[in-house]
Amino acid sequence: MHVLIHARPGSDRVLAGDAVQARNTAAALSSLGVTVDLLETDRLPDLTAYDLIHLFNLYPIESTHAVWSAAVRAGKAIVLSTIYWDPGEFLSCCDHDGVRGTWWRETQHLRRQVLAGADMIMPNTEAELQSLRDSFGTLPPHRLVPNGVDGDLYRPAAVMGEGEDSVLCVGRISMRKNQLGLLHALRGSGLPVKFVGPVNDFAYYRACREAAWPGVRFCDTLGGRQLARVYRSAKVHALVSWYETPGLASLEAAASGCTVVSTDRGGAREYFGPEAWYCAPDDPKGIRDTVLQALQAPRSRSLAELIRARFNWKQAARETLAGYTQVLARTGASGTSGQVNACWPR
Repeated sequence: MHVLIHARPGSDRVLAGDAVQARNTAAALSSLGVTVDLLETDRLPDLTAYDLIHLFNLYPIESTHAVWSAAVRAGKAIVLSTIYWDPGEFLSCCDHDGVRGTWWRETQHLRRQVLAGADMIMPNTEAELQSLRDSFGTLPPHRLVPNGVDGDLYRPAAVMGEGEDSVLCVGRISMRKNQLGLLHALRGSGLPVKFVGPVNDFAYYRACREAAWPGVRFCDTLGGRQLARVYRSAKVHALVSWYETPGLASLEAAASGCTVVSTDRGGAREYFGPEAWYCAPDDPKGIRDTVLQALQAPRSRSLAELIRARFNWKQAARETLAGYTQVLARTGASGTSGQVNACWPR
């Protein structure tokens, strides 16, 4: 089986959750015997050799739609990992100049076309699937595929006692991730708070810096073992975004032994259940109370074990491959060779 996985262009330079999902899915599929080419630019290869085209992310739709169009013209089977949540609430609260909302409305017909032309969609949660139904109505066949973590990299410390008063937030510095809301909620607490992630919105970043106190630190993107150490050093990981599906950073933090405070918008409850804390992104008092309560709660090694056992890239790849098999049963294509290639220039 020869598959092209298309991720957001530029994700090799600015790594976010959708790119992490696409890359790790590609690597895990390769270990199952699937030949995977990973495309992270707008430079579309010849699609002739591929049995199936796998698209990731409905939000930055222009590039996804371009690859979908090429796949339709080539007569290829198409699978879509939607990574979708209706941003209406976020836009109504935060889109002060109307630019984001205008773009969203003007590109929604492209999302509708891609969905209508997919052979299968692979949302990460039932909540995401319902959001798609609410936004678009009738959908193609679906298969729920969990998001994952690298359980070998993200694991709790042997002694889970460090960082008892520290709060960590990993994610792009952007309005949707709501770092400023977290800072406003914790103002006056004096808590040490560390933000890790690239700056996507410099005006928003400046506002966050202005709202910070001496115990607040900002750190650019970390990866691999560095990020794993940061997770293990924190007591609470707080991601109070306007929505998450369910939030890779929360999964990594949970696998590393952090107490998780998550937004209640999106699919996080389907992963963490009652072992995480939830709050609304537009409720500063609720965010503050939830974070302070989470800091006082004992750490839960059982949550780390649950995430590492149930939500890992091997499991995600198995579900993805099962979906591929269902789709290709209707086209007659098959085959294995087990390698992953990069289609972007080095």
